[in-house]
Amino acid sequence: MKLLNLLSVEFNFNRANINYKNKKYDKVLEDVSKIISRDPNYTHAYILRANIYSEAGDKEKAVENYKFAKQYDIKYGKFADSEIKILSKNKQ
Repeated sequence: MKLLNLLSVEFNFNRANINYKNKKYDKVLEDVSKIISRDPNYTHAYILRANIYSEAGDKEKAVENYKFAKQYDIKYGKFADSEIKILSKNKQ
């Protein structure tokens, strides 16, 4: 990945985290979409998006994003599986 693209991804992720803490979820989703379009393997973006969908009650989209995170980075496997399990229990 080119340096400029990498810096853009990092900038958007940092801004997304700040907006997440301030509960500006629409802004977070915008930044996360930009990140994923530039670097589809950026696992943290999928985790952040999954967290937003989970909090918003959109369990299907949350699960989908946790699965993406797990697919792109195995170290998130246990975390993603536990979140998916929690969401599945809450569905019933």
